[in-house]
Amino acid sequence: MKRAPATIAGLAAVLFLITGPFILALQPARAQGGIEGQWTTMANGDDMRGLAMTGNVVWAGTHNGGVVSWDPFDGSHTQYLAPEYPLASNDIQAIASDGQYMLWFATRRGVTQFEPGEDQWITYTTADGLGSNNATAVAFGPDGKVWIGTSQAWDGNAWSGGGLSVCELSGNCVTYTVDDGLPSDNVTDIAFAGGDVWVGTRPYKVFVEESDTAAAHWANEGGGVAWLSGGSWNTFNRDDSDLTDNRINAVAAGPDGRIWFATPSGLVRYTPDEDAWYRYRTSDGLASNSIRDVTVDGDGRVWALTYKNETAPIGVLNMLEGDTWTEYGDNDGLSSKVLWAVLADQQGRIWVGTGPWCRDTIGCEGGGLTRYQPLDDAWQGYRTSESHLSSNKITDVAVTGDGTLWIATLGSGVSTREPNGVWQHFNMDNSDLSSNLVEALAVDGDGAVWIGTQRYVEEGVWTGGGLNVYRDGSWTVYDEDNSGLPGDEIQDIEVDADGVVWIGTGDLRDGSGAGLVAFDTKTNTWLPTYTTDDGLPSNVVTDVALDATGNQVWVATAPAGGYTGGGLAVFESGDWTGYTSPADRPGSGEDVTGDFRAVAVDGDGNPWAGTYNTQGFLSAEWPFVDALVAYRTDDAWSETTFEEQGYVSTLAIASNDNVWAGISHGTALTGLKPEESHLQPTRGGVRARIDGAWFAATADASGLAGSDVTALAFGSNGDVWIGTANAGLSLLQGAQPGPTPTNTVPPTDTPAPTNSPGPTNTPGPAPEATITPIPVTPTPGNITPPAEVPEAATLILVGTGLAGLGGYAAYRWRSRK
Repeated sequence: MKRAPATIAGLAAVLFLITGPFILALQPARAQGGIEGQWTTMANGDDMRGLAMTGNVVWAGTHNGGVVSWDPFDGSHTQYLAPEYPLASNDIQAIASDGQYMLWFATRRGVTQFEPGEDQWITYTTADGLGSNNATAVAFGPDGKVWIGTSQAWDGNAWSGGGLSVCELSGNCVTYTVDDGLPSDNVTDIAFAGGDVWVGTRPYKVFVEESDTAAAHWANEGGGVAWLSGGSWNTFNRDDSDLTDNRINAVAAGPDGRIWFATPSGLVRYTPDEDAWYRYRTSDGLASNSIRDVTVDGDGRVWALTYKNETAPIGVLNMLEGDTWTEYGDNDGLSSKVLWAVLADQQGRIWVGTGPWCRDTIGCEGGGLTRYQPLDDAWQGYRTSESHLSSNKITDVAVTGDGTLWIATLGSGVSTREPNGVWQHFNMDNSDLSSNLVEALAVDGDGAVWIGTQRYVEEGVWTGGGLNVYRDGSWTVYDEDNSGLPGDEIQDIEVDADGVVWIGTGDLRDGSGAGLVAFDTKTNTWLPTYTTDDGLPSNVVTDVALDATGNQVWVATAPAGGYTGGGLAVFESGDWTGYTSPADRPGSGEDVTGDFRAVAVDGDGNPWAGTYNTQGFLSAEWPFVDALVAYRTDDAWSETTFEEQGYVSTLAIASNDNVWAGISHGTALTGLKPEESHLQPTRGGVRARIDGAWFAATADASGLAGSDVTALAFGSNGDVWIGTANAGLSLLQGAQPGPTPTNTVPPTDTPAPTNSPGPTNTPGPAPEATITPIPVTPTPGNITPPAEVPEAATLILVGTGLAGLGGYAAYRWRSRK
């Protein structure tokens, strides 16, 4: 079984102008419709980004793990995941409650309202008046309205939308933006104090036209705090107040009327009655000046989450009582070094939402919910992974003969799920697994599971990795030192009908590899290793495929370090035939070395290969290059391209010879910071060639958990298992073509509005419900209703080679974290 890694190692080290490969048949894809069937999501819920309470129940909004409710008395929990439940998205960015009955979940695809007692769900989107579907803040106000903060969204060409929306419970929303006086269209938090409204924002994007001194570009502007009091709005920023930063991560109101602002440059306190500001920094006792969240308990104690930096976050819970700060870290009882959200309940307990601490050189650890009781200095952790998936970073999937599902993760080892729903996890702490960085899985004819891993760093030294075999509850580990394995970095494993295990080696982190090797399970002997000296295009092997007769072994490779080599090759009758030059292989562009991540063989013995193609400067197009699926019949290659969708990361061919392709597009946009790089749910995803026609499934047009697809596998009953890079695992049952047309070309600057049939209270699980907006003109304070927003200017791509390469290099390393 094979998934494709989340990085592309074969991108050129300099800018290339792509003139197009030599092809015999070019077929730009025009998918006839979507893929229909019953969708189910399996995801880890331990990356908690927002917290709220209804009565004694704690609710956690997670990153790609949906919503989890916790009973603090017995530790039990319930996980709500789309599409089984009508959440707008499983990526929850903020959460709010009325304290008793109602909850609101802010997601990248709108805000979902949930009433647990009635099991009713309603989703608000731009069709209801929201400024953007990228909802980043939500709060239930004393006025009985829902206040929703949204942020600008990138549509592939321009930044647009955002602002502050005020919604009636009936669904009527009015949105206010910078045109109405807000300091920014990117809202980060909302708080209420004595009838006043406090809104935190961060800088927003504005388009700057080309001038004599600078090319056209998007620039940051604005940010700070907006304060609604007595019907009038005031704004504060770093230039006209004592705010330390125009990026406000969180806002909290204390029982004494003081307002607290968490910023990347310190914690700021404001006393409105006195118009007095005070700044807290490390010199005052804070563990760090980078503040992620803040809350104030009923006794006036301030709780702030700090982190050292964005790339290696070491989180600390800071408590201010009087003038004294006290620090709490993971050694004290916090379940992770990554801290996202803090909540103080009415009983004086402190709840901290954490996330896994993941590093591409060692793996992931921690995460979940932590409860702290200051009265008796008692800590309690809560995690979903014991009864769910261990991680949402899926790298490969395999199904054993008895129907047990094996799931490889990048950083958390391997999870298994038996047909009766029982989960089990194997990692370095509870088993002999040689590394938690697992890349490949395969099952042999005797039911043994072969597990390929990557090395990790321990005390500054590379160690671990290698090949693991799990057989009847026992582990065997093969590495360079104790076997004929040529390298400890494993990318793919396949087992042929004769019991020979084929192992492709390679490390896409640095473009190194040791070639292809095989192990004969019948004789327990290692066969010779094949490298470039024998005819492989590259020693960085990314995928291996075997034909039904056992006469052919197809190998996909990526360029080695220095971006040379790469392509396809087939081993037959003791000889290698390579497809490496633009004249004899598909994809990647004439001047870019062949970069292949997937290969499969159909029932007729025809090879299928997955790669990408470019039309111009690769650095300007990345990551939205053209995904490409190629197949070879009668000694000729044919291609199907999916424009600007990313790259084909994995291929699988069903027993009926339908071809399934997983497409990855990455999560970064060149030149943008991670928090500004929004996933493009209309791109990537899955394409299936059913009876000769292509059909699509993406995260926004189906029940697919995420569009960054990394793994595909089939169950014996025709089920399709789809692994994603960061959104967990999807199960598709009863897959069949759907009639709805699917757009396979890049989205336009101005997407068409969504039609809504009107408000619907929906018992879950059920299809998503939306609310038809009714024109109203409520006027909070003295802000007038927003004027019509002009169409966003088209983004002029003015790229330089160094900027493009810098953005791509940052993506390569960030995509593995």
